[in-house]
Amino acid sequence: MNTWIQFAVGLTTSYLIATLSESYMHRAIGHAGARTRRYWARHPRLCGFLTRAHYRHAVVHHGLTYARDHVTQFLDESDKARVDAILKPRGDWLIEKERYGLTIHLRGVLTFNAIALPMPPVLFWLCGPIACLSALPVPIAVPLLSMFIHPYLHLPHEDAVRQAPRPLAVLLRTRYCRALARHHYVHHVYQRFNFNLLMGGDWLLGTYRQASPDDLLAMEAIGIPTHEPRRAPPAC
Repeated sequence: MNTWIQFAVGLTTSYLIATLSESYMHRAIGHAGARTRRYWARHPRLCGFLTRAHYRHAVVHHGLTYARDHVTQFLDESDKARVDAILKPRGDWLIEKERYGLTIHLRGVLTFNAIALPMPPVLFWLCGPIACLSALPVPIAVPLLSMFIHPYLHLPHEDAVRQAPRPLAVLLRTRYCRALARHHYVHHVYQRFNFNLLMGGDWLLGTYRQASPDDLLAMEAIGIPTHEPRRAPPAC
């Protein structure tokens, strides 16, 4: 198989699997329905980690924090103390380690890529070494987006750019990350939609929702970018 075809097959396949699996797993675990959670509760040894993952995401990140708006995790120290008092009996050290759902622990790199792990050897066997190598970077992007970019999606854009380390600030200024900020805002308002940080899977799985005019007004009020900056016309 031609080298460039191998490269394209590996890159395209890895992107599709990564974005589809992210969207599906986020919905199926992070926002699991009551019936699924009851099944997990009946099998705690087998499914306890799924119950904990759901609680950290749906209850802590979507419920106990960011109750005021998309960019305010805690109202003040007393609000944080209230949340800590609710969480303390659970003894789940990972909640605080992951900043109450803002980021992921290193173990999340493996968890996020569990579905994609068989992909490189299968591509090596079917298409060749170039397809295998080109498939490696994209799945890593999913946990890295959750680890490093997601915290800044919960800040007003200008604050995020100002506070982020320079390489991340450059990324946050891109058209992709500005669109991602809007995409993620919609997820927090309508929790059955827009599960991706590596965008694409939501469109393919029918879980994409466009921001409404009211959503855009609400975003503007808290500093989430709602349009792309106009480029200055070229000098004559």
